[in-house]
Amino acid sequence: MTPEAIEVRDLAFERLLAFGTFKTVRNGISEQIEPADQLPAATVFLRRENRTPDGDANVGEPSFVHDVTLGILVTIDAGSKSDLEPVLHSYTNDAIGFLLSDTTFLSEIEAVTGIDETHVFPKDGETYYAEARVEFSVTFRTSFEPFVPTAYRGANFKTTPSGASGDTPAIRTRIPAPTA
Repeated sequence: MTPEAIEVRDLAFERLLAFGTFKTVRNGISEQIEPADQLPAATVFLRRENRTPDGDANVGEPSFVHDVTLGILVTIDAGSKSDLEPVLHSYTNDAIGFLLSDTTFLSEIEAVTGIDETHVFPKDGETYYAEARVEFSVTFRTSFEPFVPTAYRGANFKTTPSGASGDTPAIRTRIPAPTA
């Protein structure tokens, strides 16, 4: 994954941490969560990244459109089977809503192009845990300005009138490079 994609993941992690809803917020794949004291939990990770040329690939500096899939795994212990789905839905909607309305997170990306959500429910047992897997598809752009050790600094011109003799003084002109 590119450093820019990792930066987007880290920002989503920081924002969910600041949200304060989850007892545990983890950055990346980690060990199994101990349910008794660490739930509800959210884990933020990168699922995939695809870079395609931004415009004509053969013209100008290299520029890319990054399509990144950011994964958020929400794990809960609902206490009872009947509460499992509504509690999971509440935590998942809170996390999605927070990121979609957080200007700090949104300022780092160009667009959210899709959200995919799946739920995994346990079989019957003494405790009822559930996971929601949310995938945010986000887009942003990068470009790479080439390093040019002999960058253009300007042009020098020496001109003489057409048909002039060798004794006619030349006109010298310097056109400096534009400044940014």
